[in-house]
Amino acid sequence: MSARTGLEATQYIWRKDWYVEDRPWCDRTQGESILSMPIASPKHALDPALLALGTAIKALRKAHGLSQEELAHRSHIDRSYMSSIERGMQNPGVMTVVQIAAGIGVSVTELAAKARL
Repeated sequence: MSARTGLEATQYIWRKDWYVEDRPWCDRTQGESILSMPIASPKHALDPALLALGTAIKALRKAHGLSQEELAHRSHIDRSYMSSIERGMQNPGVMTVVQIAAGIGVSVTELAAKARL
């Protein structure tokens, strides 16, 4: 395999028992990062609303018997990003919240109600 750089960089992704080779880091058609963790959002980190959302996600995840890694996998996001969200350090976008709710098996409305948002 030849060395690659930029959009052609190869990433080895570990999920449970399988590896994916030659997965491009970015979707060339959309210019979007596939599995990179978003940049930290220090402006909003530890905001009461983010802390409430993170606490609600963690409580629902545990109530449904899911590990953080399993929920991240179901939600199609990085486990360390999931950890940051649960700790109130990240300001997730609407679609990320939708994916997390679906991964837990609840509606966004239920998640927001649990967080009292």
